Amino acid sequence: MLDERSERSTSTQAKVRSRFQPSARLVDRFRGVTSHSICSAGYIATMAVFDLINHYSLGSTSRRCFEAVYRCGNRDSAVTRLMARHSVLSNECGGYVIICRNPQDPDDVLPESIKMTSPNLRAGQPFTGVSVIEIGGTVAAAGATKTLADFGADVIKLEPMTGGEIRRLPPFPDDTPHVDRGAYHLALDSGKRSLAVDLSTLSGVQVLLDLSTGVDAVVMHLPPREARSLLTALATLGSEAPTSLVMTPHGLEGPLADNEEDDISIFARTNRMLRHSFTGEEPLRYAPYVPTLQWAATATAVLLAAIWGRRNDGERRSVEVAAVEALSGNVDSWYVPWTFNGVDPPRGPETRLGYPNGYLRCSDGLLAFSAGTAPFFSRLCDAIGQPQLATDPRFTDPLEKPKHYDEFMHYLKPYLAARTRYQAFTELQEYGVMCAPLLDIAEAIRDPQAVARGSFVEVEQQSGIGEITLAGPPFRLRDASPIEPWQIRSAPTFGQHMAELLTEAGYSSAEQIALFRAGVTS
Repeated sequence: MLDERSERSTSTQAKVRSRFQPSARLVDRFRGVTSHSICSAGYIATMAVFDLINHYSLGSTSRRCFEAVYRCGNRDSAVTRLMARHSVLSNECGGYVIICRNPQDPDDVLPESIKMTSPNLRAGQPFTGVSVIEIGGTVAAAGATKTLADFGADVIKLEPMTGGEIRRLPPFPDDTPHVDRGAYHLALDSGKRSLAVDLSTLSGVQVLLDLSTGVDAVVMHLPPREARSLLTALATLGSEAPTSLVMTPHGLEGPLADNEEDDISIFARTNRMLRHSFTGEEPLRYAPYVPTLQWAATATAVLLAAIWGRRNDGERRSVEVAAVEALSGNVDSWYVPWTFNGVDPPRGPETRLGYPNGYLRCSDGLLAFSAGTAPFFSRLCDAIGQPQLATDPRFTDPLEKPKHYDEFMHYLKPYLAARTRYQAFTELQEYGVMCAPLLDIAEAIRDPQAVARGSFVEVEQQSGIGEITLAGPPFRLRDASPIEPWQIRSAPTFGQHMAELLTEAGYSSAEQIALFRAGVTS
């Protein structure tokens, strides 16, 4: 929970420790995810750090630990910059131990005092008591508030009268369109409350202002002109105005501020679409809304920081999160190599510079490698029964190695062809080789690690839909004291909570009927 900090003894020396093991024996939330997922995991870890701080604000001195499903050895700046400031955080986090551990490494274990016996760890509802208004009806806005709703926050969706983008996105059960049954809505709006409001009317804006009194933050994804108008209206609340977070493609200022963009065009502008192409060929794109949800993950982390900040120093924050900037700062861009080299690196399914680094075929599919440099290359040579290759000048000399790609593959490809992805993965992991099988969705859900941890959950939705499978908690809390268990709740029907929310805002039954008849609410 986020709450006012209780008084603490100034003699309490807080300890925040970060453990990032550079081992290759990694297990991601999905095995085989590509490098762009590292940054998302970094934001998850960042959010969990704030979560721990917020727990301590309740005055509990029990020791807690955090485990994010995190790639070992990654250098995501979102986390490393935060952890570099541990001396500042340590004044706020008394008694915490922050652990990003390697679940594949038998030597990297949790202390006995905080081990959990169940494989389905309790994640808790740390944001109970937080209230957020979400405006826009888009995938980006819904993605920015989903983690808060799933971890206990009261997220109020002020939806467009049409239902907005997210409710109209397929797929739908039985291919029958319905504003309450779209897959993106069911996944990203879990646990939220819904009220449709026409914010283009004065009465609709007044409803927003009445609901905003006492909430922690308002998140909006709107055209900049509309966003500026609502920000001006919220400012009339003075000191009672909630923290605001505006999501736009380019920010609220600059020559492109009013440009409309979509998932593809945002991705293209960041140079990351180029990153997903082979040299001389047209680029591939991510699956739909992957860039949007990475942008939303940035917004989530900043939103939590702003809420926590106000709870601690009373200062209201006004935040902008521009999609192009959020994605350009992600580790999947090539700005840093370009700064040093002045050219874009060659791009292909396999590189002949630091091989093996890319995708190679096993008997039943592809295995992703990142084992072209020490110590992983020598480990790979040992694993395939060719230890002499690790000291062969053909493969150790950076100038010679590109010339002898085919010679090395003469040893590696037969080894892989004789094994399935999981057989090769299991054997190579025993030697600490950086690799992972490429999994489709069904395989990811059935993956033994995902099953053991309960990484996916079944959620009972509205009548007529039944259970659907959704991703489970992106981070887990272990606590010595009882906490409310983590749970993911069903998504709301369109306008489901109209009467409930308007009543909470002080509207009488007659006023609610008047708003409804005027087409202001639904």
